[in-house]
Amino acid sequence: MERIVIDQGRLSVSSPGSRRQSNSQLSDLAECPVCNQDLEGLGPPPVQEAHVRHCLEGGAGTSPSTARYLVYRLPAESALIGVECVICLEEFAEGSTVARLSCLCSFHNACLSSWLQRGRSCPVHAR
Repeated sequence: MERIVIDQGRLSVSSPGSRRQSNSQLSDLAECPVCNQDLEGLGPPPVQEAHVRHCLEGGAGTSPSTARYLVYRLPAESALIGVECVICLEEFAEGSTVARLSCLCSFHNACLSSWLQRGRSCPVHAR
């Protein structure tokens, strides 16, 4: 899998009222890390998430032969803070390095790296 590291300046934090409770539907991104399109201008969070998923899966004119995932440090206001990583069962904290797959599930980067050494699919969706 190809890792895409996200610069802190490319993160955006949604307003508390718009945060979702599912870790598969959260976005801390201000722009698409693949095509650099401004996500806020695309519409509501589900449309933004669909766009990022499409680009990560190779829909942005890039080669789909290599699966990709995002890696970034959680900002203080992230909706993921306090959500549990399903691999290690520890909560995400401010500054945690998070890996986010194209299915939009998020994990600690070290947890996902270890998981991917044994398999190539999402720990949540592999069942």
